[in-house]
Amino acid sequence: MRNRVFGLGLLLFVLASVAAYLIGLEESVLTVVGNAAQTLSGLLAAFFVFRAAMAFSKEDTVRPYWIWLAVGYLLNGLGFLTYAWYEIVLGLEVPFPGIADLFWIASYPALIISSFALLKQYVNSGLAVQINKWSWGAVLVVFLLAAYFTMLPIAAGEEGWLEKAVMLAYPILDVVLFAASIIIALMMRQFGAGRLGAPWTFIALGMIAVTAADMVYNYLTIEELYQTGSLVDLGWVLQGALVAWGGILQYRLVKGEGKEIQAA
Repeated sequence: MRNRVFGLGLLLFVLASVAAYLIGLEESVLTVVGNAAQTLSGLLAAFFVFRAAMAFSKEDTVRPYWIWLAVGYLLNGLGFLTYAWYEIVLGLEVPFPGIADLFWIASYPALIISSFALLKQYVNSGLAVQINKWSWGAVLVVFLLAAYFTMLPIAAGEEGWLEKAVMLAYPILDVVLFAASIIIALMMRQFGAGRLGAPWTFIALGMIAVTAADMVYNYLTIEELYQTGSLVDLGWVLQGALVAWGGILQYRLVKGEGKEIQAA
């Protein structure tokens, strides 16, 4: 019952965020709302992934990797919090690269290493699953889109080497993280009528949302068209909400609620 309440709350949060961007709020108000929605979404993802991690027994070998996933999403949420602090509280232009970027870049190692470690655990778990060939196609498509719309324009830009390095890090790391997520999602959907794959399906969708948002953001930044409150911000809001729902579903699996089987 509690998980349904959480799920309904997430849905209302997303709908409220979308409505805020579509009804045409004043720029100053939308800046506050946008920063708040992104920060809250990131922290919710960290909370629900950590909650799922704590549902595993201490002896379960995948528990530490879910904890590291939560750490990664916590760092991601702190990046949004830092960005909001500069823009709303201090009223300053957010420096780039800056402290927010340190949090965001630092989140990737925790997310990527833990994701691939989980993938290895699931492959070696003895479950009747194998890596789905379509996952490689999905990764290739996302990589090509990221390369065309983000990596090549950044490489051809006139920014300094540090700015280019940071800007390129985001799409490259996004693709790597998306690869781990989609491979696990499609692989685990082969087992348990798709129930084991459901959490990772939403985490992978979150990776699609953030990869698309980062691509559009980088394009707008290059063209000097981005400002907080743009529709692209919804991609980061959706990422947190989708990952949070994935955490809720994983918690349900581990706890064996209803007719669902326990997660491996």
